Amino acid sequence: MDIEKINKKKASLSIVKYMLKQKGEASIIAYGDSMYPAILNNTMIKIMKQEYYAIGDVIAFYYENEGLLVHRILKKNEYVYYCKGDNSYRLEIVYKDNALGKIINLPNVNDEFIVMSLKINLLAHKLHYDLEKLKKDSLYIEYKTKYLT
Repeated sequence: MDIEKINKKKASLSIVKYMLKQKGEASIIAYGDSMYPAILNNTMIKIMKQEYYAIGDVIAFYYENEGLLVHRILKKNEYVYYCKGDNSYRLEIVYKDNALGKIINLPNVNDEFIVMSLKINLLAHKLHYDLEKLKKDSLYIEYKTKYLT
């Protein structure tokens, strides 16, 4: 990644943090398809600062050197959230201090969705993230049919 991209990510993160601190909310444009179909590429989303985040909430967070990500909380404990994009495979460990806010105005998901999403991550890990094999697995096909179409 070049220095210009790194600087843009840092600037964007700084602006979001500033807006959340000043107003308690910030609006950004979401890029990518990791949260499809809940959040479409190039869609304006609103982040609201929260004191508490629940399993199923979609949150904006700072993740390692990748910058600002928006994914769903699938598990949590006292110190971390375990997040994954609905249309993604990787599970991120997000320290609570790195959570910036909740994405509002999204439909709620049921417990079955949360369990299946976690199973997709476990399956992807078991298959060493071979996406061709993953996409042919019956569990992924069921998940895609139920939730991603």
